[in-house]
Amino acid sequence: MSSILDFLRAMLCPDAAKLKRENGELSVLNQELELRISLLTAALDDSFVIISADDIVDIDRAVEIYPYRHPKLNDYELTVADLKYYALVKSDWRDLLDEIHPHLINLIGEWTAEIADCDDFALIMNAFIASSFIKAGFDLQGAFFMAHSPTHAYNIFVDSEKFAWVYEPQTNRVKGLVDRVDPPYDTKKVLAVGEKR
Repeated sequence: MSSILDFLRAMLCPDAAKLKRENGELSVLNQELELRISLLTAALDDSFVIISADDIVDIDRAVEIYPYRHPKLNDYELTVADLKYYALVKSDWRDLLDEIHPHLINLIGEWTAEIADCDDFALIMNAFIASSFIKAGFDLQGAFFMAHSPTHAYNIFVDSEKFAWVYEPQTNRVKGLVDRVDPPYDTKKVLAVGEKR
């Protein structure tokens, strides 16, 4: 009978010292993992925030726009994350885009179906612009959005005169005003997304 009790005791009440040692090892492992996560997150943040828009943009010349009230953006299916955005002077947009675009090409490389196609270019360019406004510490995101036609994805930005321009992130070219461009830039949807600080 005592051998059965010893067996059950060993199964149900393992060595307290062993449990304490294993708990300590798990605690150290957990601390190491938390440190690795912290270091990798910091490295990712540093690599993703390419530049600060504050280094390029004169925010005092920007105006606030409300996409839902914009006379041209309301012509399209519109999804808005924040109610208002900074519309920059067109030359500031041009300078910011010229600064960021080489980093986009360096990251994505050439167009590749499904993995690095038009929507990926537009999405990542939108994220790079958003990160540059976050890094600058601005109150609002820039009026730089994703857009879709029936066959293509690209970006749109609004300048301080409230003109909405089609921007092709694959070539770093402004194609024209949103309501005056030919296919494949015949916009159907505009996604005004971006995270406020």
